[in-house]
Amino acid sequence: MVSFKATTLLILSIIQSLRCTKNEDTNYAAKDNFTRISTNESNHFSVMLNKSPLNEPKNGWITNEVDFVSRSGVLIEGDAVYAPTDDGISKINRNTGGTVWQLELCDYPEGNMIMQENTIFLSSEECFYAIDKKNGDVLWGKDITHPITATPVVVNDLVIISDESKGVYAFESNSGKLRWVFPIVDGSNRSIPLYQNGKLFVASAFGILYVLNPVDGKKITEFSVGDKEVNVPLIGIDNIIVLSNVDSEIFLYDENGAQLWEFKYPNPTRIYFKGAAYNGGKIILTGRTNTNEEITVCVSSDTRKLIWEHKSGKQSKISNPLIVNNSDVLIASSEGLYCLNIESGNVNWTKQITSSSGFIQNQSTPFISVTNREIIYTTFDNRLVKLIL
Repeated sequence: MVSFKATTLLILSIIQSLRCTKNEDTNYAAKDNFTRISTNESNHFSVMLNKSPLNEPKNGWITNEVDFVSRSGVLIEGDAVYAPTDDGISKINRNTGGTVWQLELCDYPEGNMIMQENTIFLSSEECFYAIDKKNGDVLWGKDITHPITATPVVVNDLVIISDESKGVYAFESNSGKLRWVFPIVDGSNRSIPLYQNGKLFVASAFGILYVLNPVDGKKITEFSVGDKEVNVPLIGIDNIIVLSNVDSEIFLYDENGAQLWEFKYPNPTRIYFKGAAYNGGKIILTGRTNTNEEITVCVSSDTRKLIWEHKSGKQSKISNPLIVNNSDVLIASSEGLYCLNIESGNVNWTKQITSSSGFIQNQSTPFISVTNREIIYTTFDNRLVKLIL
């Protein structure tokens, strides 16, 4: 147990280091913009488009004017695409793929971006920034001194972020003033926090789920969810939390920490889950197996049974799933962009884009962005791809 004195010293050291160095729907109506990677506060990763069925897209543009990175998703609004680069962020013309502005930061973004009105919040290695989306000016920045791989959460006038080593931080979104810090000794990895019913849920790297008051950062409760790394987004279903880990396991808990059920993928296969989505009683997860196969599974939240699975390659490169129109699941893998039937897992279509050397450019590990007009994502070979719907 961490002593009160040790915890106080930890909080003080974190605060002293913070200096700048460089009505919720289950489905999110994407329409013509995509300004939130998790699509809604419940992290369902489920969107509704104005067109159905989701037909195979046509080629749009591919740009490598700058080196884009495949560790973060992209945002789409108006005539702009905001994409992560190997040393910051770029604003790209949505129609042509040309660069509008480019901003150099501490390093490449690891966690996902989120847009709130005229501001983009993003991390860059150990730094956290608020960026003016119009001109790329840095409104404020903080050096947290520990790597950030999670996605920020905006709650009222606060933007909240967790790092890999020390804790959770809440900044005033307009000024960047530190409002509170909650220490997590073993840190929080890539799992996206969940804001639900006025509470903030944050998974530690190794099996503790913390429930915080987002207003003041005080702990409401905490409970163990196993001893394995939780590396996927937390998903909220009414008063239920869905989470999975790197050891083939899926759990449902209520907000008080009572485990409702557990599912484990059958041995001897072990799945390192990395992405999750939810719609209509179906939990969709992506990851890699212990034999490096890229796999997508669908598990019923009602019957606790595996409905289907789909394997798409053997390079351990697969994106977070995105559910479209209650009927389709989009994933990007080493063998292309797949559209799967959500009921059966059957392949509706596969889209492959190859370079002159034959390299498939659909190898994407971040989150796919979709609007009524297009699908946009970054690739492993540092390109930004637009496909037209």
